[in-house]
Amino acid sequence: MSRPLAPCGDRSEAPEWIDGNVARGYGLTVRHCEVLMGLARGSTDGVIARSLGLAEATVNTHLRGLFRKLGVSSRAAAGAVAYDLGVLRTRAQRVALARAVGLRVAS
Repeated sequence: MSRPLAPCGDRSEAPEWIDGNVARGYGLTVRHCEVLMGLARGSTDGVIARSLGLAEATVNTHLRGLFRKLGVSSRAAAGAVAYDLGVLRTRAQRVALARAVGLRVAS
């Protein structure tokens, strides 16, 4: 059973590497964010599909939606926009965020 595609800005659903405010502004769903992370890691549609338990065609549909919402036409451009706008946080940002909320983080 799949989970509902809530907006990434919903703090109860957003993965920790997502800036919920920016993702919400673009209207990205949790699934969009998961696919975007795979794209940003350089994964193929097939790898993203297997990691999320989806069909490759479904990943391709999510990518088209991402491209439309981000206003881009390629995987490279989507990844660049994601990093430029802070949709995806860097490791240093994740560590700082974790420490700010009182979590212990291994160096």
